[in-house]
Amino acid sequence: MKTTILAILASAAFAGAAFAAGSPCGNEPQSKWMTKEAMQQKAEGMGYKVRQVKAEKGCYEVYAVDPKGKRVEQLFNPVTGEAAGEDNDG
Repeated sequence: MKTTILAILASAAFAGAAFAAGSPCGNEPQSKWMTKEAMQQKAEGMGYKVRQVKAEKGCYEVYAVDPKGKRVEQLFNPVTGEAAGEDNDG
């Protein structure tokens, strides 16, 4: 019984670590994140025309029109505001 419980706990810990490592934005606590308003201003300063900012999977996801005129779902690191790739999940 103890072995089964330990195996379950180890699996859960590994899955949590894999999820955090899989985020392109890191895993900083939300207390360290910049505000959504600050993220919007930073993205606009980079040339994006922002429609919406939301938190998703440890990133800020910015729905916007990029400087080239393309509609994008751009991921940003919520602490630094650096671009972390596009969300291509459909």
